[in-house]
Amino acid sequence: MSKAAAQNALDRFNYEGWEAIEPFFQSFEAFYNFLVKNGLDEELDFKSIPDEYENMYMSVMLNHNPQKTLKYITDELLTDVDEEGGEYYLRLNDREELSRLFYESRNESARAAAKAVLGEDFWEPFWETTDNIYRDVYEELVPENKERLYVAILDELKGQKIEPNTELLDVVAEEQGHPEYVELTIDVLRKVMSDDDTGEYILRQAEDVRQSLHQLHSTSYNDAYQSEVWNDVWSELGRFFDGKIIETPKQVKRADGSEITRYDTKIKIKDFPGIMRKYMDEYGSSDYNMDRLGYDYFLPTLEKMMDESVYEYLDFRVPDYPDHRKVDENINEMFGDYI
Repeated sequence: MSKAAAQNALDRFNYEGWEAIEPFFQSFEAFYNFLVKNGLDEELDFKSIPDEYENMYMSVMLNHNPQKTLKYITDELLTDVDEEGGEYYLRLNDREELSRLFYESRNESARAAAKAVLGEDFWEPFWETTDNIYRDVYEELVPENKERLYVAILDELKGQKIEPNTELLDVVAEEQGHPEYVELTIDVLRKVMSDDDTGEYILRQAEDVRQSLHQLHSTSYNDAYQSEVWNDVWSELGRFFDGKIIETPKQVKRADGSEITRYDTKIKIKDFPGIMRKYMDEYGSSDYNMDRLGYDYFLPTLEKMMDESVYEYLDFRVPDYPDHRKVDENINEMFGDYI
């Protein structure tokens, strides 16, 4: 066939659609290769493709002219994806949207944990984190923080006569010459706080300090748990995304003329062209309307592929409790914020 015939076939396709030329080519790929041979492939009108052939068309075009095809996809179909300097970014309404890519189960699902840790609301999953502040906080303190604690206890109990309700305090009271009470000093606290019974007793007397230590443990415990879940979430998101969420502030005028700050939120897609090729490998020959690329936005499209086992859902084992080493580390790092 001549180039004139190719031009005629192209014109009929662009104006009348695939049905007008299908009897002559049988497959869209044969038609496209014919246009390529005659140097007319760039003149194809994407928007002229009937819905039932759109996936087939793009499946071919992703291999022959990926740049043009991807531009059409981001401009016309998956309009929540932007191309910037050869990279592709997903625009988000909020971070929680990403949780839909995680596996959901009835008990402690990865999706629920991801939604909680990605959400804008404060997430503190544990309320009562300790029933023994001496064991769980004091015994984990580094020497420097123990010294700071002694000062705080002494400040709260200064001038008070402490009843010698433990064997060790009995000894101290005798040594001080008044067996009926103990006068606390830094040296006395250094001596008696290493004893479990005495340490717990002293902390019960210093109510303000004890409450601060409870708050310290709760924050340290929850932060350690959140950090672990956060790392698990982002480790899984790394299958499809690169880096962290990018939030760019912008000033928006309200109806009354005042301005508020809002954020444009986006995240870099690791291999958008690869995901599109994967989609077309699976659905390129389908004429089912709900299989059309662009039936929905990017995340629902990716979720559809997970539902139909093209990809596996993101998943991780939700921990029952945090790593105690991270809790202890937090206790010492945050100590100055509470005492």
